Amino acid sequence: MKYDPVTNRVAVRHHLPNGLAISVDRTNLVVALTRPCKLLRYWVKSPKAGTSEPLADLPAIQTT
Repeated sequence: MKYDPVTNRVAVRHHLPNGLAISVDRTNLVVALTRPCKLLRYWVKSPKAGTSEPLADLPAIQTT
């Protein structure tokens, strides 16, 4: 999600998020995506603010 403090609106950036964590220094969020089993880092405060990057590929769990 992306929050715009000027308009006070939130836009969905990624679908099927499964979890969200903020870094200790509050510069980025880590978003767990259900599909495709990845972690993304979304920058909130830094020269990279407003961008995201892959953080990790997670193993898919096989169900029967």
